[in-house]
Amino acid sequence: MSTGVSSMSVQVPRYDATVNVDTVLDGLQSAGCAIIERLHTEDDMDELSADLSSWFEQRPIGVDDFSGYKTRRVSGLVARSDMGRQIALNPLVRQVCDQLLLPNCNVYRLHVTHMVDIGPGEIRQEIHRDDGIYPEVFHNALPGFHCLVHGMWAVSDFTRDNGATTLVPGSHQWRDRQRQPEEHEITQAVMPKGSVALYLGSTYHGGGENRSNGHRVGALFGYALGWLRQEENMYLTCPPSVAKDYPEDLQRLLGYEQFTRGAGWVDNADPRILLHDGASFNDMRSY
Repeated sequence: MSTGVSSMSVQVPRYDATVNVDTVLDGLQSAGCAIIERLHTEDDMDELSADLSSWFEQRPIGVDDFSGYKTRRVSGLVARSDMGRQIALNPLVRQVCDQLLLPNCNVYRLHVTHMVDIGPGEIRQEIHRDDGIYPEVFHNALPGFHCLVHGMWAVSDFTRDNGATTLVPGSHQWRDRQRQPEEHEITQAVMPKGSVALYLGSTYHGGGENRSNGHRVGALFGYALGWLRQEENMYLTCPPSVAKDYPEDLQRLLGYEQFTRGAGWVDNADPRILLHDGASFNDMRSY
C-alpha cells in the first residue's frame, strides 16, 4: 500500500488491483475512503464512455454551484450500458459492500449511477456528505454505522488540474456532524483511468475544479442499505421488460427481490416473478 498526498495526518489509502478485501476495509475504516488503481481496464472505460456518448449530447449543463456550470450528468448507466452492468457487479466492490452494509440490513441495493463530465473552467463543487439525503440517518448516526458505499470510477485520468474528486479523509469519524472541513484537510483522488475511489456516505467529498483544457469524466456507482429509498428510481430506469434480461444477481441488486418476508412483495409474492417472460401482475396468482 502507498498513500496519497495530503496535508492531513489521515491520508487516502492507495492500492493496486490485486488488493484483497480485508486490506481495502482497513483503509476505509481508518480514512473513510480508498483508491484502487486500474481495477477495470482502460478499454472497459472506453466502452462505457462510448455507450453513454450519445446521451451526453442531449444533456444540458448544470445551473448552480452544486450541479456545476460546465458539468453534464447522465444516469441510468445499468440500463444504457452493458459495461455499466458489469461495473455494478464488480466482485471486489461487492465484497466491500457485503462487509460494510450487510451488518445493518438483510440486503443492500444499487443506489445511484451517474456519469459525470466536468468541463474546462468548472468551479469546485461544494464539499458534502452523501448520507445527508437521509436527514434522520445523517443527524443520528454514530461513527461506524455505514448506510452508503460509493465508488467514483475514473473513465478518464483524474488529475489535480482536471477536477479529480475531492476527499476529506478521516471526516467519517467526526462526531460533530455539523463541522465543516478546513482547506488543508481537503485532498484529491488523483488516479489513472480505470481506477476507483471508494468512499463512505459519511465522508466529505465533491467534484474538483477543472483548471485544464480537457474534460474529467467519472462514473459513480453507489450502494445503500436495502431499507433506504434508493436515490435513483431503479424500477423506472430498469423496468421489468428490461431487467428480465439481466443476470439474477443484478436483478436482486436493483431491488427485484423481497427485502424481508413482509417488505418488497408484489401481491404477496417475490417481485422477481414479474421478470419471467410474459408475466404480468394479473398473472401473479398463477405462480
